[in-house]
Amino acid sequence: PKRHNVVVVENHGGKTRKVPGEPKRAVDRNGDFGVSLTAGSYMSGYEGGGGYGDMGLGLSLEYRPVEAVGLEFSWAHHSETWEDDTQRVNNPMQLSANLYAFPWTRVSPYLTAGLTWNNRSIQDDFYNGLEPRVASAEDTLFGPHAGIGVEFALGDSAALNFEANYIGFLNQDDAD
Repeated sequence: PKRHNVVVVENHGGKTRKVPGEPKRAVDRNGDFGVSLTAGSYMSGYEGGGGYGDMGLGLSLEYRPVEAVGLEFSWAHHSETWEDDTQRVNNPMQLSANLYAFPWTRVSPYLTAGLTWNNRSIQDDFYNGLEPRVASAEDTLFGPHAGIGVEFALGDSAALNFEANYIGFLNQDDAD
């Protein structure tokens, strides 16, 4: 913690020298609560057809009970065109636990894992290379997610994060 000043004294051959103690902290996230704006792509695809990546915006809330662990709730809205007649809409909501490697430094990689619910509406025309096809779905998918990220601390109360997650939906149809 910032309030401790540790000094270690060593005696080598009658010479005494001070050795620095703990490394200095660049940030202290212990007990912090954060609100974030998020942006990114929801990437998926169709069997026998092409993939897609739809732009999305969202909100995230995170609480760090201890500096190395973050508990996070996030929601995002991803749309193919952001118009009323769009063919694809995904609204993933996630509960996650984040484990930070070096939370006292300005650059801290982390692992994330949790659960995802995705309310989706898909009525997409696509070409599979041989013929036109239509993908159709109006449902909510559920499953675990896992990922990696890195947090760049921009100050005592601001950060920029980059994160990638893989979602394994459990209630997805085999033909889906």
